[in-house]
Amino acid sequence: MRAAPPRNAPLGGGQLPITGRYGTGWESLAAGILDQTPETQASNSRYVYGGGLRNAAESIDSYYSTVRWFMVDNATAGSVERVTFYGPTTAYSMGLMTMNGTRLLRPVGMWTKPQGDASYYKFHGRRYQALLVEDSLPAGARITVPIDIGLSALFQVTAIPSSGSAKIALRVG
Repeated sequence: MRAAPPRNAPLGGGQLPITGRYGTGWESLAAGILDQTPETQASNSRYVYGGGLRNAAESIDSYYSTVRWFMVDNATAGSVERVTFYGPTTAYSMGLMTMNGTRLLRPVGMWTKPQGDASYYKFHGRRYQALLVEDSLPAGARITVPIDIGLSALFQVTAIPSSGSAKIALRVG
């Protein structure tokens, strides 16, 4: 059975994902702001992220992935690997399954270099209503996730290319 195509679904605040058919495959573009908890939302002005599969010349630039996003580092915008890795190493291996195959869901945490610091990345915040899931799930797949006692939410896997054995799923219901 083939998964339903990714859809542009209404989401909570803080993000704008767009998925569409271009040529023979699904492509996506995404932008948003980070939840900077435990800091206040106004604690840092560089909380905007974005990314897309194509560059300004309409060609695929191969920089867009689950972990690589444009943000401002120090004083310069750049596309680098910003998402928190989970697992024994950062060698493109995220621990998203237990030994017995139970799915582990992780928040999408992102890192930047603060202004005045050109050397070290610091945790900047989390994407709103977004989770890292294993890359065996096809784009468009929907999963139900318990979010509180007796309460579940519906998440849909995006068409953003996988990286580190992970894909991003966004809350759609």
